[in-house]
Amino acid sequence: MNDSILDRQPFECNGKCLILILIRHQLVRDIQSLFTQNRNILVRWIKAHAGYRGNEEVDTLAKKAITEGVVMKALNPICELKQHLQELFLKKKWQNLWYNGNTGCSVHKVLKTVHLKPVFWTREEILFVTGHCPFPSFLNRFHLSESDSCSCEEVGDPIHYATSCPLILYLEYSETFYFTGKSVGPKSPGESEFEKNNNKHD
Repeated sequence: MNDSILDRQPFECNGKCLILILIRHQLVRDIQSLFTQNRNILVRWIKAHAGYRGNEEVDTLAKKAITEGVVMKALNPICELKQHLQELFLKKKWQNLWYNGNTGCSVHKVLKTVHLKPVFWTREEILFVTGHCPFPSFLNRFHLSESDSCSCEEVGDPIHYATSCPLILYLEYSETFYFTGKSVGPKSPGESEFEKNNNKHD
């Protein structure tokens, strides 16, 4: 289970975790063992494929390893596993609360899936999504209007006016015809551009 989860995740780790991985890897231990035997290792550049026996041997072994070599798996560190599982738990729990909650209905229409990373909205976008605008739904909520309905008899919230109100769609069509002289036909109700942009994260 751990391998299947971690294999799909990009390798991200701090310096401490990386050191823990390295000191536990058998290849690293073998190299450390060679150093303790007082062996002098000299590293220098030589021209490739120029008849140097050692270089040619290394090249042959490298090519052989591609087809016949044993795949070595370096498991992600425990600290990363804990962080990943915590994020999965928080997101799942938060998503359940988001689906079954009784508040934030206007925001839920735009953000159907929760995000652990913040969504940076402008002040105007926040007011629009939360419904804190002078629309019938907001005015009725604070007893400033007798009805929360639009003239088309649907609930007059911002999403309604932006996506499905037939009166607004007709006005847009009329203005387009007046200014351009082109009959493009009324738009069909659907997601606003704001909703589409935010639902890309789902």
